[in-house]
Amino acid sequence: MLNRQQVQTLYEQHGRVLLAYAMSLLPDRAASEDVLHQVFVKLLQGNVGINGSPIYYPNPVYPEDALAAHVEVVVILQITIGEDGSVTNALVLQSIPMLDQAAIDAALQWVFEPTLLNGTPIEVETNAHINFTLR
Repeated sequence: MLNRQQVQTLYEQHGRVLLAYAMSLLPDRAASEDVLHQVFVKLLQGNVGINGSPIYYPNPVYPEDALAAHVEVVVILQITIGEDGSVTNALVLQSIPMLDQAAIDAALQWVFEPTLLNGTPIEVETNAHINFTLR
């Protein structure tokens, strides 16, 4: 697996070649650049992960009904982290209904260091796992 610096180096070294290839597929240079940018953003997200460290990461509030039922589960969310590092969207991928809102509410409070691409903050999507466990 490549780290973020390796991906950025590949982008800097081979971006022109990939842009030329994209342009051979799409005659519009702007569209080609957009496709190339999207490919590298997906590469950064999928293979490297989010490079911004969590700054503020509060735990979810365990719903009373889930506590009473002794529910333990891992909720998986797809989150969007904005250019400023704040979570701008959270979508439940795997959960049980009684924990959905608690997981979303917690995720929307999270703040990360912004993810950078060539020194510029970018919006990214990633999956987040929230463990609801009884102590």
